[in-house]
Amino acid sequence: MIYIYMYFILIFIISFILLLINKFISMKKKMDFEKSSPFECGFNPITKSNLPFSLPFYLITMMFLIFDVEIILFLPMIFYLKSINSIITFLLISLFLILLIITLIFEWMNNYLNWMY
Repeated sequence: MIYIYMYFILIFIISFILLLINKFISMKKKMDFEKSSPFECGFNPITKSNLPFSLPFYLITMMFLIFDVEIILFLPMIFYLKSINSIITFLLISLFLILLIITLIFEWMNNYLNWMY
């Protein structure tokens, strides 16, 4: 048990030393208007940088990413169809597809699929 405490103390000391070395070795950065602006090309902005974004577009993008990840998780199951028991594979794929369909129905019922509210 004492070794665990010594290990954590050693990790803390090493990370603190690395932080101090980084602080002393790093270059001092001057606060400049051009460097602190969000535009890296050096042009003056014509419009405000904090424009509001479309919330429905954000929600549809998030749903696309979620379904895209689910499809990516679904594809490797095809390769294991012959190597795993067929009943287990069928149940696994069925459960996955049922969850996908339930998620789609939930989003449809809450009007998340409409572009404008």
